Amino acid sequence: MMPLGRLRLKGLLGWLFWGVVHVYFLIGLRSRIAVAVNWLWEYVTIHRGALISWQARR
Repeated sequence: MMPLGRLRLKGLLGWLFWGVVHVYFLIGLRSRIAVAVNWLWEYVTIHRGALISWQARR
């Protein structure tokens, strides 16, 4: 949940607001674009950089 005074954002709207605020506070337009494109690509491709697969031994 994202509390903003009387306004509380949660779910998809809160997640999107959090992302926009974090990208906004980056220094430089180039950095903002690079991070936004990177996040979008990771979300679209569902690429998990640190995904670990465990297999049970029998």
